[in-house]
Amino acid sequence: MGAGGPARSDAIRPGAVGFAVKLLYIVLAAGVVTSLLTLWMAVDQDQTPREASAVNLLGILVGYGIFWFLIDRIGRGRNWARMLYLVMTVIGSPFLAMSFRQEMEIIPVQAWISVGLMGLQIVAVIALFQQESSNWYRQMKLNI
Repeated sequence: MGAGGPARSDAIRPGAVGFAVKLLYIVLAAGVVTSLLTLWMAVDQDQTPREASAVNLLGILVGYGIFWFLIDRIGRGRNWARMLYLVMTVIGSPFLAMSFRQEMEIIPVQAWISVGLMGLQIVAVIALFQQESSNWYRQMKLNI
């Protein structure tokens, strides 16, 4: 159970939506870990002042908290969350491509992890927009 109480059980959630939600939680967990490791390495190597890292940590927690909320809503059949995630993925993809070259020079492993996570997000978006998934979101919208 996530925020907002139990999901409506009027319609059985398609396997593709469940699969997408699991992928997105994997992306969330991996993102939190890599973000915290990157922040820790920057502080450890004196590249970031401790005061700035507290602000960065707060940003990480808020950002990933919003991402968790969005995933939770996607899993509960909220079409607005599915659409918002699609827009965020489409907008975010070019930024990954731009930052990839820079990350390859600094931390190549992190660059490839970012590419892998983007791949998982794209697979999740595809699953969320399959016909069976779209039909379920329409039905959930009618049941609200």
